[in-house]
Amino acid sequence: AWTIYTAAMMVDNVIPTAIIEPNDVWQVIQGQQVFQQPFQSTNTKPPDCTRIVCISDTHGRHQNFSVLPPGDILIHAGDFTQRGELSIIQDIGDYFGKLAESFSEIIAIAGNHDKILHREYYLSKVKGSTAEAEVEEALQAICKNCVYLHDSGHKTSSGLHVYGSPWTPEYCGWAFMLNRNIIGEKWKKIPSATDIVITHGPPLGRGDYVATTGNVG
Repeated sequence: AWTIYTAAMMVDNVIPTAIIEPNDVWQVIQGQQVFQQPFQSTNTKPPDCTRIVCISDTHGRHQNFSVLPPGDILIHAGDFTQRGELSIIQDIGDYFGKLAESFSEIIAIAGNHDKILHREYYLSKVKGSTAEAEVEEALQAICKNCVYLHDSGHKTSSGLHVYGSPWTPEYCGWAFMLNRNIIGEKWKKIPSATDIVITHGPPLGRGDYVATTGNVG
């Protein structure tokens, strides 16, 4: 059996738009957070149920995951690579193809390590006549056997509305990063009817604590 963790978020307070520092926001809302107890999932699919398996940060080690929990949809939330290697993007594209027999749909977004998928970032860092072609090749490879989302949505065969965005707040100058004053414009694009939001960074208060700075979600 597989343990699945879920969380519900309840916010009654109105957060002033001027507050963008996550530790300050967390002080306002943490008392109203509700974390549900984990429940068990079995190999038998319940009726009227969509089983979703979520992975991320495989960093080129995806082939080590030859056995994944049973599910209908596989979500990869980014960081396919360690340093944006084209060869790893190509390989995980093939890996997704092999998983097509196990999952009816595979949905993915990029992460901050996947530099080659962030065109503007990659072209600013990599000089040479082949850089543009490498970006195109990487995008074709990752899209080959999955639904690749970049500030975009997808309706699954079971009717779920999924939205994916790779952006995270600035941290150490990696790809797909934006200042907190700007990143909110990306979140405004998320349709209100969305059932599942996929981002590479964690939401506030869920696995986002860093010892040196506190909450960074």
